[in-house]
Amino acid sequence: MALFYNDTREFSPEALEELFLSVQWESGNHPERLAKALRRYGAVFSAWDGSRLAGLVAAMDDGTMTAYVHYLLVHPRYQGCGVGSVVAGYVQKTLCRVFAHSSHFLQGKGSFLRKEWFPSGPDAGGYAFDSSYVRRNRD
Repeated sequence: MALFYNDTREFSPEALEELFLSVQWESGNHPERLAKALRRYGAVFSAWDGSRLAGLVAAMDDGTMTAYVHYLLVHPRYQGCGVGSVVAGYVQKTLCRVFAHSSHFLQGKGSFLRKEWFPSGPDAGGYAFDSSYVRRNRD
């Protein structure tokens, strides 16, 4: 599997529909609206296997202080292959560089989220961290 990664904000509704519905997210039923919304996000990184959208992370921001990771999803076919780690790493680096004193929020469950974003956080619900944590603890 030869994946490539990029920071495009242009997605076909069909690619978004397949990815979002593959993880049973309701927003996959509105692919045209998703495509329009993603063009306005502050940071978007995606993983591709040819023309198939394998993973996506997208963050909204206020341009000054705060950024929110709104989407982080990986097609089940690519889960466990490092796709989520790569796209999450891109957005972490971007947000920490731009928003030096920001707080970032990610909502979700699962061992991937705990390991990648909140290594000492609780098991469920929404989690928040200050970007200084990432700067202190990155490689």
